[in-house]
Amino acid sequence: MELLERRFATGEAETRKLRNSIKTARNALSESNSRLEQDNRNLGEKLATCEAEVRKSRDTMEACKNARTESISRLEHENGHLKEKLATCEVELRKSRDSMEAGKNSLTESISRLEHENGKLSKEEEEEKVKPLKAIADLEGRIGEMEKITKEKDEALLGREEEKRKAIRELCLLID
Repeated sequence: MELLERRFATGEAETRKLRNSIKTARNALSESNSRLEQDNRNLGEKLATCEAEVRKSRDTMEACKNARTESISRLEHENGHLKEKLATCEVELRKSRDSMEAGKNSLTESISRLEHENGKLSKEEEEEKVKPLKAIADLEGRIGEMEKITKEKDEALLGREEEKRKAIRELCLLID
């Protein structure tokens, strides 16, 4: 019986140890579960924050893309408008050149005709000859002025061509 009591006491001691071990394990498991749940909540919050940042970044990128597309469209429209203006200016310049060339030819013919007629004049008519010479000088002065105007228009057209090239370069840079 004594042996039985010792075995019983030993069994109770082992049972207490096992119960304490189980209790300690349960407490550790409960703490571990609490930590895991807290970690899970923290990760959920981080995930929500990251998703919000991704949405914000996506919205910003979309706005930038739309602004870029709109800018490109506007620049293409401006480029087309500038091309039309340049074509109009080129046509006007050609017309001006043709008109001036015709005027110059007409003046040259008039000068030749007047010089020819002046060569036929007698000495008595030489006094009258001074008037056409003044007219010739005036016409030559006007020719010089017309040539100067033509030169200025040519320079203005070249300036517009440079503006067009600059606008095209800027458009290419924006597209890139």
